[in-house]
Amino acid sequence: MAPLFDPNQAPMNKKSKADTSDTSTANKTITELLQSLSSKGRLKHLDEWRDINLNLDNIGQKQCVRNVLELCQCVCTREEMNTLKDGCNGDDGELLNTCKLVGKRAFMQMWAFEGAGDLDAEFIKNKAAGSKGKAMTYNAVGIRVKDYKKSLVASGCDYNNIRLCVKQG
Repeated sequence: MAPLFDPNQAPMNKKSKADTSDTSTANKTITELLQSLSSKGRLKHLDEWRDINLNLDNIGQKQCVRNVLELCQCVCTREEMNTLKDGCNGDDGELLNTCKLVGKRAFMQMWAFEGAGDLDAEFIKNKAAGSKGKAMTYNAVGIRVKDYKKSLVASGCDYNNIRLCVKQG
């Protein structure tokens, strides 16, 4: 798996567009992020994934990462949470499958937070050939989480005290 950030890559000019080369963090999926952090044991001892210390990681857009991790944690089952915290103890297939399931569910939950109706139809439409739909990258979804939280602030919530959660039915 390619690194999330290439330290040899030149820093971006503030006026330049986001780098979309293979080493850019802008195009890394939620699945890839979860798999990377889990396999390195970075989620193991965290009660709140959004509190992860990313100072030692070569990952760009750290707040987007924290936002996505919070979203992923709120859609995880207890079993998935344990798999991601344990890094699956060497079973890469199980870890990858769990990361894919959680990533897709987090992506679809973001639509639910944004008020989309039929989530399955949205997902199919989003995946259609030539679609300019929402991206499953952690950067794009992290920005959407931030925007969603800001919309809650407009209705009187304190941004720092907002915790994403899903009503378990």
